[in-house]
Amino acid sequence: MKFQDLLVHKECLHLSSIADAGDNRLRAVICAGGHQPLPRQLIGKHVEEIAKMPLEYTPAPYYELVWSRYFTFMVRDEGAAAFRKEEKFEGHGVRVFKKSWLLAAVPDLSNGLHEIAGVRGPVKHFGLYCLNHIVDVLAYEEPTVRDLGLHTIEPISPNQAPEPTPLRVTPAAVAPVAPRSVAAHL
Repeated sequence: MKFQDLLVHKECLHLSSIADAGDNRLRAVICAGGHQPLPRQLIGKHVEEIAKMPLEYTPAPYYELVWSRYFTFMVRDEGAAAFRKEEKFEGHGVRVFKKSWLLAAVPDLSNGLHEIAGVRGPVKHFGLYCLNHIVDVLAYEEPTVRDLGLHTIEPISPNQAPEPTPLRVTPAAVAPVAPRSVAAHL
């Protein structure tokens, strides 16, 4: 798969992971479309039986994006991130910006060596607009994309409270505490 193929994806994305992969490489894993709940047979079943039924999900495609050299990246809360109408970009969930506030900020973020002829530059702005995060990446080249195939998630049992942790009472916990004055701490 090529990066250009991801630019035309219209499905919602979910960020599975993102991390510095060492040597200024950045690795992100996204899930396209998300895991959809499978229908459950509910007719003729008692409420208690339905409550114990595990929730099962469809498999979903995963993709790995690796930038071989990045300038900076930022992960933002999707609910609080500002969207600026003056920005120009291509793509939907995966974006390449032609004009953005982050590209305009590069001179303020750099010591001036972000562009060296024949070595690196110019910086490009890539975006991963996911349901759970927004990722902005300033990098020098498009990421390589690898199709990781369909993956499933483990069935989730609903209405399962975690087992309570037993409390242990120690002698110090039941000993009376002497009141302390503020003056004693000065």
